[in-house]
Amino acid sequence: MKKPFVIRYKGGEERFNLKDIENQGYKVKFRDFAENILSLSTPGGKLALNTHDDKLEAVTVECYPPKDIEIVVYKGSWGEAKLRNHDTIVIPPNFDHEAENISDLPVSLLISNFIVEQD
Repeated sequence: MKKPFVIRYKGGEERFNLKDIENQGYKVKFRDFAENILSLSTPGGKLALNTHDDKLEAVTVECYPPKDIEIVVYKGSWGEAKLRNHDTIVIPPNFDHEAENISDLPVSLLISNFIVEQD
């Protein structure tokens, strides 16, 4: 069964590309982009448990000032994943997830939403 996965930051300006998602077996089409600058803006800040049935999310975590440290933990019934600055977690449709700022820095979530296309 597919589950959320992390795309580790490789350096440079690019955080991820469509091939990173397609290589996990998803055919997707871009839907929209959003940002959440409030939920994890303080140490211990949390994003409440949520599930989306209408999209695949690719969430890139960014802290300021930029530091190469673990800054966010995502959890769900599928397990958990710790993300460093500039990492991206991909959350397929119908997977529950919540997030917590585990650093002492403000964290923003950059959210690219995709429609999963059926073959």
